[in-house]
Amino acid sequence: MKIFEPEQIKYFNDYWNKHLNTEREKKHKQYHRLHNVIEVFPYSSDKIFSNNLKQLEELSGYKIRNSYMLQYQKGSYAELHTDKQSDLTWTTLLHTSDDLDGGEILLHKNNKIQIKKLKTGESCHYTNDLEHGVSEVMQGIRRVLIVWMKK
Repeated sequence: MKIFEPEQIKYFNDYWNKHLNTEREKKHKQYHRLHNVIEVFPYSSDKIFSNNLKQLEELSGYKIRNSYMLQYQKGSYAELHTDKQSDLTWTTLLHTSDDLDGGEILLHKNNKIQIKKLKTGESCHYTNDLEHGVSEVMQGIRRVLIVWMKK
């Protein structure tokens, strides 16, 4: 589903590019169940960034707890896991390279793995009891916005 307008997706991508290689960026070989990802945290005082997320609160009835962006590149993936610190998690695909191979969302439902392919600008959400992950990126890059929410 499309939640954000194209200019908001552009804003998030511009934010990524502006804060890459700054103190807001963290490179992780392994971080919890994420492997070989780059992470950018927005400033909590950044009102423009926060205002761009407000529609998620209106849509879901939940309050934003945390947000960050992740970039997956060759060799990156996320093991199946749950987001216990979040009652509801939104994932929005911000950017993919033309040569992306892999990087699909994996959802573990009813003892089966379902593959969810998002297009740039699309979002999906899941509750804290749903195991999810990301398949390994074989080539290219995939950038997402993650928003954790609380009741």
